[in-house]
Amino acid sequence: MDMRFLVASLSDEEVSTLNTLIWKRLEQISKDKVKDKSLSIDEILLINKGQYINAIKAVRLRLECGLREAKHMVDVYMEQSQGKG
Repeated sequence: MDMRFLVASLSDEEVSTLNTLIWKRLEQISKDKVKDKSLSIDEILLINKGQYINAIKAVRLRLECGLREAKHMVDVYMEQSQGKG
């Protein structure tokens, strides 16, 4: 079955549910890609200076990963560091 016809036949509520499921799946995939990776000292220093966007850019450049994966790594570090304080 052509997926376009399937999606076209869905109600607005079903499309919304499908979008949510796809988003959650993409989030899990990106988390799995970087679960064994760690931030460099330079990236941590950028985060500690409040330069989150530059830290994400640095992670992307170093690991050659996507925005979602790099942001996840920075977010996880920030959550863990806030839990220690």
